[in-house]
Amino acid sequence: MTFLAFEEKVKELIGKVAPHRVEYQLMEPRRPEYGDLASNVSFRLAKVMRRPPQEIAENLAERISGMLDKEDIVGGVEAVSGFLNFRVNFPILARKTLEAVFRLGDRYGSSNIGAGRKVLVEHTNVNPNKAIHIGHARNSCLGDSLVRILRFAGFRVYALNYIDDTGSQVADVIVGFRYLGMPMEPPKGMRFDKYCGDHVYVKVNQLYEERPELLKYRREVLRRIEEGDNEVARFTRAIADRVVRDQLKTCWRLGVYFDLFNWESDIVRSGLWEEVFQLMKERGAVRLETDGEYAGCWVISLKDIPRFAEETDKVLVRSDGTLTYIAKDLPYAAWKIGLVSGDFKYSLYLTQPNGKPLWTTGLEGIDNHPDFKGGDMAISVIDVRQSRLQEIIKVVLGKLFGAKEAERYIHYGYEVVALSGRSARLLGAGTEEKVVHMSGRRGLYFNVDDVLDIMKEKAKKETLARNPDADPGWVEEVGEALAVSALRYQLVRADRNRLLVFDIEDSLKLEENTGPYLIYTYVRTRGILRKVEDNADISGVDPNVYGGEERELLVMVSKFPVVVRDAALSLEPQAIANYTYKLAALFNKFYEKYPVIKAEGEIRTARLALVKAVSQTLKNAFNLLGIVPLERM
Repeated sequence: MTFLAFEEKVKELIGKVAPHRVEYQLMEPRRPEYGDLASNVSFRLAKVMRRPPQEIAENLAERISGMLDKEDIVGGVEAVSGFLNFRVNFPILARKTLEAVFRLGDRYGSSNIGAGRKVLVEHTNVNPNKAIHIGHARNSCLGDSLVRILRFAGFRVYALNYIDDTGSQVADVIVGFRYLGMPMEPPKGMRFDKYCGDHVYVKVNQLYEERPELLKYRREVLRRIEEGDNEVARFTRAIADRVVRDQLKTCWRLGVYFDLFNWESDIVRSGLWEEVFQLMKERGAVRLETDGEYAGCWVISLKDIPRFAEETDKVLVRSDGTLTYIAKDLPYAAWKIGLVSGDFKYSLYLTQPNGKPLWTTGLEGIDNHPDFKGGDMAISVIDVRQSRLQEIIKVVLGKLFGAKEAERYIHYGYEVVALSGRSARLLGAGTEEKVVHMSGRRGLYFNVDDVLDIMKEKAKKETLARNPDADPGWVEEVGEALAVSALRYQLVRADRNRLLVFDIEDSLKLEENTGPYLIYTYVRTRGILRKVEDNADISGVDPNVYGGEERELLVMVSKFPVVVRDAALSLEPQAIANYTYKLAALFNKFYEKYPVIKAEGEIRTARLALVKAVSQTLKNAFNLLGIVPLERM
């Protein structure tokens, strides 16, 4: 029984006394003295009853007060300015929260609100022609935290990575290797994914500008990839596979793992496109143009939909028979929410460092594989530059299968990432700009491993300064953990609907809202508990000994299950990040004011229990955010 139980009890009481059923909200009061939970139900009832909200609130508060007893988790209620303000019975909340934290441990905050419903979360989706850069990392970290949160909330989640091995970017790399004579092997010490993106891809695009006639090779490669079962298609798949295996190393470094790789070439060859294309023809959703700009192309018209009235027709099949991006994404989207009869073939790709199997689609497969096809909900983590196309895909799905079915397909958008000027200069960019935007074609982007390497060295330097005699291996581990945690936290905590300007120095600060600050707080809790946990009995806690800041801290711990539930339902990992920072800030305020080890008797017992509860809650929140819970630093 935690704050979630308090919330549910408040709803139950309102349900018993409200004379009409109305929609209302529960919220945190603006000021602590107004209580722990407020409701605007009286304002909603006022519209129906045509009476003043305060009068209604006073009547409801009086009736609810008569239902309460000293063992109820609701400690009191009053009417203030038309709101119903509820106070929690702190001794009950404290005792039940501590019991829940200690009993559940790493599962504290988890729930079964997902009820085993199947969710497919597609994220990362880096073209297999380059290393993963800082912008891709925002996709990976948001997607991975969504996966973690939804699983913690009882959903059955599969993490997918869509590999676009039939697009122009990978084709450009193939042109470089097969037609322009570029070396297949990277310089010594350079990974293959970095070589393809930073060198081959950039050089090929420079040559296109100098010699436009070379673009014929790109068209030829794209055509032969789509045909499949030829030397170019097989060579492309092999190159893409080699790049993807390097990209995986970066993902694993970030703590990001997958369940399935979906290769775009397999969508083309699986029969899924033919099934959807035939359905579109039957339902008049696509037409063949016979003249004009799109002669010989199959197109969809969106002009009958008001919000797309200004859109030009969208080409699905070019006049040469090749498919556009949207044509490949439509059957894939339909597959994700189970609206097609066809399926892929699956085989085991590899076993990941965490022991988890990674599956892949392919031309051949085995029967004994997870049931990937058709989720109750499919979430596609794709940056906002693709918002319009994603909206079109959803509209077309609605035309073909019905609007209700299409609602299960969710585009999870986010803004792109830029680097601060000083961070770009740290990475070797010759610029005086304050904000540096990336461009793959110009070779101006910042690979995640390069960013992490610089962050790691800075973190190691600070760690050595505080621990001059530390074992080098331990310093290495701490530096890596701080770098990864700092990056992940910054990418998740920021508003995903705003451009994120990432700064290396700021992300590593110990005294601000950063991953290292959160880890430092956790280390403080572990430092206290290491001194006592072998012989301290913290089972018999008297909640009445807690003072003001201690009560505030324990109430914050009790809210963790509520925050996880809300983050899962709203699909907002940022809510977990915001909560974790608040919890850490409250603990540090407590740490500076209240002695724990030197306290005596029941006060010492109660404070040790509080520290243990905070420590466990921080650890559980870290797991959802991908932050590494270090024991010391």
